Amino acid sequence: MGFLTIGKFSEEQKIQLYKETFLNFTEDHLENINKLTAVLGNMLNASVSLYNRLDEDMLISWGQWNTPPDYIPQDKPDGHLCYDVIRGEKDQVLLVRDLQNTAYADSDPNVKPYQLETYIGYPVCTTNDRQVGSICAVFQGDFQPSESDIRVLQTIAYGIGSEEKRLQKEKELKQRGDLLLAINKINALLADDSGETPCQRICQIVGEASKFNSVRVFKNTSKSLADLQIDEVAA
Repeated sequence: MGFLTIGKFSEEQKIQLYKETFLNFTEDHLENINKLTAVLGNMLNASVSLYNRLDEDMLISWGQWNTPPDYIPQDKPDGHLCYDVIRGEKDQVLLVRDLQNTAYADSDPNVKPYQLETYIGYPVCTTNDRQVGSICAVFQGDFQPSESDIRVLQTIAYGIGSEEKRLQKEKELKQRGDLLLAINKINALLADDSGETPCQRICQIVGEASKFNSVRVFKNTSKSLADLQIDEVAA
């Protein structure tokens, strides 16, 4: 199967493409990640570029550029080139040439069907430098990256990492907002003068609160939040 090919970019064109991409970022982090993935593919004149991300024990292509129509964007991670990048050393480029004659021809389900010959990938980190994904470019021919190509790969990885951190921050803020909303509901229920006990009233909203924390209710009947122990569970 053939892929769209783009001509080589000059250094001036690369800088201009960087500027245009970052200036056109939106509030949609996945859209921004896909824009950055496309920039990598274009600049390296790759067959395909991908941002593969570990998500609940699955490897998912959050970012895709020039993928064929039958590409499967979600799979178990074992055997995939990108999974080895994620598990590898920090700031380490993985370059594999002559893919058809490596173990990846059997372990990575994309190598043989798409006749891939070269892979280059770099880890993407989120909060606390935790490696969660790999930005990569693949080629149906041999590819030897230049120093400039490596800098492009690293720049795109750092850009995607920034989007990952922004996304994580927004999730944390939402969780805190949900927690405060649940506490306000609990306060209102504890202030209710009906004949029900606080435990009975709280049980009505425990299901909602359990979306982001665990709630243990003790046998005290005092109408105070001191009766509750709320343990926030990390996402």
